[in-house]
Amino acid sequence: DRPESYRGVQTNMVVASRTAESNTVYTVNQDLPISLAWSPKGFAHYFDLQVADNDSFSSPVVDLTYRPDAFYVWSNALPAMTYYWRVRSLIESNGLYSAGGWSTGSFQTVPPAIAVSSFW
Repeated sequence: DRPESYRGVQTNMVVASRTAESNTVYTVNQDLPISLAWSPKGFAHYFDLQVADNDSFSSPVVDLTYRPDAFYVWSNALPAMTYYWRVRSLIESNGLYSAGGWSTGSFQTVPPAIAVSSFW
């Protein structure tokens, strides 16, 4: 019984991460590690994960195969960049692994922001 996804060390109160929506570019703090997590469909044994700075994934900056975990924490993102990521399940049948289709997402690294309010 392992957790479905990795929540990591949270520096703030977090109830739950929001569900990613297709065709949406999310912003992430460029000064912190980026946690990518997914929920597998079916009986996935492993996962392939790619992160790239273009949506064609012609030259991935992260290219991992046969990952056993449904999460990845990445610490090498550059500031002010848009990254695209995709993951697919690898399912074993009779000693052979077959890959499912890619699930995709994207995010943009941005500087940390602080909202300041005045009550005067």
